[in-house]
Amino acid sequence: MSSQPHGDDEPAPVSATIEGAQRATVEQAQLRRLNQMRDTLDGINSQTLDSASLDMLGVVLGQPLAVDPESPSPWEGGFFRPWVAESFVRELEEAWEFRHNWSGETDPADPYHPAEWALPTNKALWFLSCLDTLCEQDLSLWDRCNTDPTEMFRATGLRLPMHTFTTQGGSTVHQYQSEWTFFPIDGTKPHVACLVFDSCDAPADGLVLSSDVDYAIELIKFRLRHGRHTDHHTKPAIIYTIERESHARITQAYLDSTTNQLVLRQSRQLHIGGPEPTDDAFTFVRWVATVPAGETDAKDEDAAATQPPDMAPRLLLLGCT
Repeated sequence: MSSQPHGDDEPAPVSATIEGAQRATVEQAQLRRLNQMRDTLDGINSQTLDSASLDMLGVVLGQPLAVDPESPSPWEGGFFRPWVAESFVRELEEAWEFRHNWSGETDPADPYHPAEWALPTNKALWFLSCLDTLCEQDLSLWDRCNTDPTEMFRATGLRLPMHTFTTQGGSTVHQYQSEWTFFPIDGTKPHVACLVFDSCDAPADGLVLSSDVDYAIELIKFRLRHGRHTDHHTKPAIIYTIERESHARITQAYLDSTTNQLVLRQSRQLHIGGPEPTDDAFTFVRWVATVPAGETDAKDEDAAATQPPDMAPRLLLLGCT
């Protein structure tokens, strides 16, 4: 577990300049705006959100996130980019052990793993085995430990949403949860990411999963709450969502500093069903291994000029193995 202090009880650092104090004031206004979104989302209480609900929340859908390897500069204009070479991803694709671990059986009678929850988490085990292999390329790439939402909050102050939708009789019909969160080891970076398990099927066109908005709100709130990145006008988040056992989607999120709207850029639906790993499954793996990018601060332009494009990022990974 990271020793970086993130707990809610620790006061945010006091800005030393008038400009810093002004930025801190803006952050507090943004935090209040996100808290309003949180209250509105709780009142909607729906598995998916249509355009009317998104408008009510103050959420807008930005340009689709291009994630396919053949896309020209798929991370252009974004805040995250994959660093894993496509050739190495293909080596993973050909490895027998990854195909062997692709499918997982669900026991509906298991009280500790209800069927609705086990479907996405079973699929996640395969993705985690791929990430283990990626870690071996650079042993300093990720620091890693086992955790859960309660421990995550205790250690970092980040509240990872967990929501269960039930029938009037109390039967679970849908739920989502995350136990994996990514923080750049470079503490000056405001980026943050998480891997989400959602038992909902891929939503129809024009609909957004509530979990994607839920995690976007909480991840950005986390960065705003502690006032450690006031030099950055944008605190980007990226959510990797496994939708049941057949689909996945990548969502980049940030709060627009001029409109106070939450902007979501979503990938196409990635197909991860079937008896063997799909091309989309490896595309998803490649995007989970990302490096912070984009202009969140004026200094980023100078840093980008000295950063080798294929340099592996050093990330702190808090996860559940």
